[in-house]
Amino acid sequence: MKVLVVSDIIINAFLAEDFEDCQKVIDWSRGGRVEGYITEKTLTVIRERRGGTEAEKEIFIQNIRNKIPHIAPETGEASRFLEEVGVACFCAAQQQYDVIVTANDNLYRNELSRISSHVPSHRVRVLLPSELARELDLIPARLKIRRLLIIFLLAALVSAIGIGVLAGLSKILVSFLESRELAGSTVDEECGQRILRSNASNQSLETRDKSSKKKTKEGKAYYDKREYDSAIDSFCEALKFNRNNPEAVIHLNNSYLISRKIESYTIATLTPSQEVLAAEVLRGVAQAQNEINASPELIKKKGLKVIIDYKDQPEVANSTAQKIADNTDIIAVVGPFFSASTVKALGEYNRRGLVFVSPTSTSEEFSRDCKAANELGDGFCFRTVPSDSVTTRKITNFLFESSPAYRSFHDSLQPVAIFYSGSSEGELENFPPCSEPPRKSDDPYPYSLRKNFCDDLSNKDKGNLKLVVKDFNLRASNFDAGEAVNEAIASGAKTLILFPGDDNINHIKEIITANQKRAILIGSDSLYSPELLGKETGEYLVGSPHPFLFVSPWVRPSSPNNSAFLQSAKTLWQTFEVSWVTATSYDATRILASAFEKMPTQNRTKGGFQGARDAVRKELVKQQLTEGATGKVSFDPNTGNRKEETSQFVIVKCSLNAAKTVRYTFSQFNSEDSQGDRCQ
Repeated sequence: MKVLVVSDIIINAFLAEDFEDCQKVIDWSRGGRVEGYITEKTLTVIRERRGGTEAEKEIFIQNIRNKIPHIAPETGEASRFLEEVGVACFCAAQQQYDVIVTANDNLYRNELSRISSHVPSHRVRVLLPSELARELDLIPARLKIRRLLIIFLLAALVSAIGIGVLAGLSKILVSFLESRELAGSTVDEECGQRILRSNASNQSLETRDKSSKKKTKEGKAYYDKREYDSAIDSFCEALKFNRNNPEAVIHLNNSYLISRKIESYTIATLTPSQEVLAAEVLRGVAQAQNEINASPELIKKKGLKVIIDYKDQPEVANSTAQKIADNTDIIAVVGPFFSASTVKALGEYNRRGLVFVSPTSTSEEFSRDCKAANELGDGFCFRTVPSDSVTTRKITNFLFESSPAYRSFHDSLQPVAIFYSGSSEGELENFPPCSEPPRKSDDPYPYSLRKNFCDDLSNKDKGNLKLVVKDFNLRASNFDAGEAVNEAIASGAKTLILFPGDDNINHIKEIITANQKRAILIGSDSLYSPELLGKETGEYLVGSPHPFLFVSPWVRPSSPNNSAFLQSAKTLWQTFEVSWVTATSYDATRILASAFEKMPTQNRTKGGFQGARDAVRKELVKQQLTEGATGKVSFDPNTGNRKEETSQFVIVKCSLNAAKTVRYTFSQFNSEDSQGDRCQ
């Protein structure tokens, strides 16, 4: 049994020169049984409060340093200490330590309790120093009880099966006992220590990020060589530099499961090669995986391994699907990311009988193709994100049915001009708005949005499409944002409808700039992008009389403390700032885990990997995840679509701070309070 004790704010004990509680930690540490920590901040406060001359203070501080050698660097604030404690708890628990966090202050105690909630509950406890002393006294007794239990079992076996068979079983039981008591001894035990003792907090964010990526790459190399203990060490080091590293969290979980020989289910997650987009998906998957592995009872006391594939690109979608399906360990997939990839590979996944749950593919072609597959009895396609028809219906209803207060403020939202990512071939063509373009878009996502929006407008206005005055293709070789916006507004457009592909975000920046705060901006979920909003666009949003709106499957609630998902994210990533992609990816992973829990065990043993894949599909049709990040999640068995319509209007709020930097926030739009809901 290994014990890690993490402590801070033990100032009073030191000031009173009462080392009774702390001495137990020190003694155990010297024996290699317990690791104890305080921070430099603690020593600074002790020095300030201690009486006597500077020389006497220095002697007193040095005495503390000699007694507790593991001292974390100056934190500057409690939150940094809490971050370090969180990483230490996570890594230590993964290495089979029992983690004890001590805190005198009740506020600290509550904060530390939240941190400990993301490692196995039987591994982490938060105690007062007085409770710690009693706890350490009990540990030898517990070891004795465990050994006595093994002896009792051996004695019982002697009478049941005889000495011969017992000799072999004894070795197994002794091996089991050692694995429970000495687990982690083959892993670098300094992992948690180095995290707490590191000077990473003194480095720039860019430097820390580079160091984290380097250590992650190093860990993956160890993992590929099956040196899992070294891999765990490297991934812990990566998290030391950057806590917000989902790739390191996933690989750390995988390494832990394999090194401990824990039986696991395996899924794959498909992400784009673009780093920002990939990280949004991986945060959701990693957060769900981390919670599942911390509570093995969630999926029949098994773990969850995740294989990451960064080749989610439309041009290789089929070959990627084939490669994943060939891996018989994989029984389900989170992804693909792009609608184009999903549509192209959907048939391959269905033919191979491999379930995929896309957290981001919204195109209507998904519904069509998945329904056709289900009619043939081999549909393995699902998604946790609403379809484009939900998005366009919300926008259309808003244009026609927004509140009287909003209409009186903005006069009218009509007519509109559409900017969408069409075919990449040729120049901008002057075809009638909402008519079928000569060449279909390469990307089903913006094409689906535009088509559904035009159909919705036609239905609303009895076939009249005069409300659309202009229709611009962002991918045309001669597209000019300034000219297009001026032409749209000159034609009477009061609202610019934005349906860009992921490769046209820069054009949206240009449109915001060219708009000069003249028209209302409304778009799709791809506008929820950190790449879109920066200093240059902020200058043309701050002070605008019009809102900047988009429809999103999810938005952070105004009170994140009321969201279990966001509380979990805050603990793991040290921020509430996660996107809708992270939320829907989290839900996709959790609902797969729910299916694993419910499917009959014999499917894996009798039907092999295909039996397990078939069982996942059957359970997904029946499953309903009630604790998802985005609410309840359930699927239409005919189309694989999500039944719940979670989409809502999100408003981009922005303001200038004292340094003239634009600060952005996203919140649910309230049309009744439109004057306050805009960039100030």
